[in-house]
Amino acid sequence: MLLAQGFYNGTVDGVDGPMTRAAIASFRAHHKLPVAAGVDWQFLQQLGLSSVVVRRVQEALQTSGHYSGATTGEMDAATEAAILRYRVDRGLPAIRDIDDPLLISLGITA
Repeated sequence: MLLAQGFYNGTVDGVDGPMTRAAIASFRAHHKLPVAAGVDWQFLQQLGLSSVVVRRVQEALQTSGHYSGATTGEMDAATEAAILRYRVDRGLPAIRDIDDPLLISLGITA
């Protein structure tokens, strides 16, 4: 998505390298998103990937035994609760948000 929108001009390789981080920073600045070091919920929403990523998070949380609901792609109360349980179990910050540490822990590349 960053490539298609002109924020990234390298080879898409799935690596979170300096070019990817620069593209994310440029995208954030262009869309007046808060400065942050990577992917967060606001970034995903602005990029139009929120439902795709939520569905992948729900699937990963089902696999780990933290979520038993339907994979709807919606960030509902059950998904937020499952994210919180997973984070606590894995020693991640106890928040109900999707961010880089959660995605990395679940093995999801955005």
